[in-house]
Amino acid sequence: MQEQRLPRVLGLISASSMVAGCVIGSGVFRKAPILAQNLPDLFWIISVWILGGFFAFLGGLCFAESVSRLPQAGGNHGILTVAYGPMWGFLWGWTDFWIIRSASIAALVSIFVDAFADLLPTGGQSMGGLARVVLGSFILMGLGGIQLFGIALGARLMVGITAIKILFLLVLATLPWLGLWFPEGASQITNLTTQAGGQPTGFYARLGGLGTALLAVLWAYHGWGNIAPISEEIKDPKSNIPKALFLGIAIVTGLYILVNLGYHLVMPMAEMASIAHHKAVATEVFHKLLGAPGVTLASLAILCSVLGSLSGNLLAGPRLPFAMARSGQAPHFLAQLHPVYRTPIWSTVALVSWSVSLLWLGLYLTTLGEISLLGWVKIPMEASADLFDWLTNFAMFGSILFESMGVVSVLMLRRRAGSWNGYRCPWVPLIPLVYLILPVFLFFNMVQKQSSEAVMGILFSLAGMITYLVFYRGKGRVVEMAH
Repeated sequence: MQEQRLPRVLGLISASSMVAGCVIGSGVFRKAPILAQNLPDLFWIISVWILGGFFAFLGGLCFAESVSRLPQAGGNHGILTVAYGPMWGFLWGWTDFWIIRSASIAALVSIFVDAFADLLPTGGQSMGGLARVVLGSFILMGLGGIQLFGIALGARLMVGITAIKILFLLVLATLPWLGLWFPEGASQITNLTTQAGGQPTGFYARLGGLGTALLAVLWAYHGWGNIAPISEEIKDPKSNIPKALFLGIAIVTGLYILVNLGYHLVMPMAEMASIAHHKAVATEVFHKLLGAPGVTLASLAILCSVLGSLSGNLLAGPRLPFAMARSGQAPHFLAQLHPVYRTPIWSTVALVSWSVSLLWLGLYLTTLGEISLLGWVKIPMEASADLFDWLTNFAMFGSILFESMGVVSVLMLRRRAGSWNGYRCPWVPLIPLVYLILPVFLFFNMVQKQSSEAVMGILFSLAGMITYLVFYRGKGRVVEMAH
């Protein structure tokens, strides 16, 4: 049977929009209070945002070469298979499908529903947990259906939404400075020098707080690697993949720094640190500047932003189980393409179905209060805990492990490849080794500070390893590299 191939239809603008659109989702709107709670002042906060962008750029430098060498659907699945062996390619696909991608999608749709609830006359007070999960389920099914009509349509949607959210972030960055001249005086230069108090004290406590802040920032930057799963559909991948990564990361980093300066111009550190879990910082800032109309404007913009990130994840995500099925490491039906639109139909259905299941599982867990594994591993899910932060930390644990392997894979691919006339990462092996510093630090910090997410991630990865050894050992075709 002839192998199913995806058409190359995406240019530089679409690919860059994919990078920026997937990254700019919920983190920039929800993670700022975590930084204010764990860092002493604005200098440290902006430094952490710069550091996050710097490491994303280092990762992009390495990842661009790996993806350009292997521009095939599934991204890291093929890269890790060639670099480390078929088991690691399988484990990436396993972790991405069951944890990273699906938990990210579930977290994003929870923010989407929260922003929608803010638009209701009651401010969402009448919208209970069950209603939110039902609405989120229908949203995911609708967006997943749109992706079945072809990647070109999905890409055009991403370009439009990304343009709108970049415009909103520019407004969010500049409006607080204009607020200095508002008669109400919502913006104050003195807010930039305030401190919240109550941050961790002692060297190790401060180091743990820094790790928690960096984990929050990395969620906000998470998504730049989504260019990998769609690389088989990018025109002239040797040229466009590196350009799209660098352009997207640069745009996002600049916007994040400007937006956070704007946040702190309006809000003192103590007020920032005390924002309720279910509230978006952008909504609170616009409320102080523009009143009730500002809440409506901010909620609409957040809806648009999260919609773009959701669309990007639902566009890129199904390409991974499709690639695994095509290589013999997943059920064969997941490799089937839509007969008209040439999109991975059953892989899309599978990802949407599991993401919807995670929404319902999250509702159950927050109601139950605790899950017990085999009676001895207890993972607390307190009624007051924020499901969004738990889901994002859960997703980031898997991401830290396997996306770091994807970045460092450039070392192994160079050893295994012959001549290569495409993009080459400079200063190898220095750049990939410097990049590893942050993931290694965050891994050990999560084991201590976010232990429930770390335990779940480790157990799930072990389950994937057992599944591979029992069912898929020795399976999988050889992935060919570009020359």
